[in-house]
Parts: sequence; structure tokens; C-alpha cells
Amino acid sequence: MVYIYAAIGDSLTAGVGAPEGFGFAPRYRHAAQEQLRQPVRLATVGVSGMDSTGLARLLRSDPELRMLLRHAQLISVTIGGNDLIAAAKAFLIDEDPAHFERALKTFKPCYESILRQLTEVRNGRDTPCIVRTANLYNPFPGQPVAVRWVARFNTYIQECAKSYSNLAVADLHRLVSGSESRLLAPDRVHLNARGYQRMAELFDRLGYKPLG
Repeated sequence: MVYIYAAIGDSLTAGVGAPEGFGFAPRYRHAAQEQLRQPVRLATVGVSGMDSTGLARLLRSDPELRMLLRHAQLISVTIGGNDLIAAAKAFLIDEDPAHFERALKTFKPCYESILRQLTEVRNGRDTPCIVRTANLYNPFPGQPVAVRWVARFNTYIQECAKSYSNLAVADLHRLVSGSESRLLAPDRVHLNARGYQRMAELFDRLGYKPLG
């Protein structure tokens, strides 16, 4: 049997910040292949700059992506970081926390739509599928307002995920917090090769049941 692994999301899925082949998705594919003891074929749909609105829309409108997800047994999702970063950039201009409030208000229905669509697209399939996503790390640890709003985003991600079976959330926030100098790329936003390796290990530790 060949497992299909669909990696979808933003620049973390695309591996921005690390050399080609050293991003998150290829490393997680390798870990999954070792654990499942079967070949795992990776299909990556990672778009730098993608936010939750864009991904929810893409899932609704792209029939090829929906077909890929319908046949995948393993799906990973990285989304939300750009929603938060856009709000943080706007806040730096006028220091209005309403930018974060609006970002979270937009993110909530989009994130729920993403998870719901990943479930709906699998309707009627007999083979099991697991979905793995991550919470958000904070690229601005020195900003108290960013700390507060990252926590609010992550609380929602965790609560929303509870409604879906075979879905688990990797605590990327805990992984990166305090280790920014070692795990972030020079742009201080994306992960570096070491960071992606640690991220893949984090996802791997979530397990693969009921796949194996």
C-alpha cells in the first residue's frame, strides 16, 4: 500500500526559510514512512502568504485539490500565521488593538470552514484519514500585545479542533517559545532547517492511529 500525504497551507508548508528539501513536509513524510512502514507519497500545496480566508476559499473552489484530499490518508495543515502577522503590522502603524480583534473574528469562521471541508471531502470513503495541524508560534516575543493575541488565536485553534475526530494539534508555540534564536530563519518569521526538523518531530509524536 502507498499512503498519500497532502500537505496544505502557508509558507511553513512550503518550507520558506530552509533549503529546498529541508522544510517541514518532506521531513514529516520521511518520519511517517518510517513509522507506517509503507511508502508515503507527498503532495504539497503550500503558498507563501496564504491566510485562512485564502485557504478556505481554495478548498471550496479547486476541484483538483479536493480530489487530492479525498484520496489522502494523511493531511497536514499550517494556517493562521499570516492572519496574525498582518494584524501585527497594522498595529505597529497606529497601535490600535482592534486590528487583532478583526483578524481573530475573520480567522474563526475560516478555520472552522477549513476543518469542516477536510471532513466533508472525505465523506463516503472507507479508508481512514488523519489530519494534523499546528497552533501558532510568536515571531514577536518582545511585544506584549502579540503574546496576548497569539494566546487567543491558539485557544480557539485548540477548542475548534476538539470537534473533529482523528485530528490533533501540534504545540508549535511551545516548541519555538524561548528558542527563537535557534529555530527561526534570519527573517525572524519563518523556521530554519533545524526548526522544520523539530516541527516534523513534533507532528510525528502525535502518532498515526488509526493508520498504523
